Amino acid sequence: MQCELGELEEARVTQQRALAIHEAVYGSEHPAVAMTLGNVGYVQQQLGELDEARECAGRALAIFERFLGSDHPTTRQAQAFLVSLGTENPTGS
Repeated sequence: MQCELGELEEARVTQQRALAIHEAVYGSEHPAVAMTLGNVGYVQQQLGELDEARECAGRALAIFERFLGSDHPTTRQAQAFLVSLGTENPTGS
């Protein structure tokens, strides 16, 4: 990803474009969309946009929980990312 190269604005544009494509192709509640939301959230975190990152990460987590269940490794990774962004209760329960 371009983040590792320090090209955060380019990474943001690329990931947001990918998100729009995935939502158009798969719908807004597909695991591919959740993966891309996680990428967008990561870029936003790197840019210091924590509220936006939390929003993307929370949406990704909700999709993963629905499709994969709460015990799946990908769901747990999404939970950990959301917690790392300062979210006290990532599952909303």
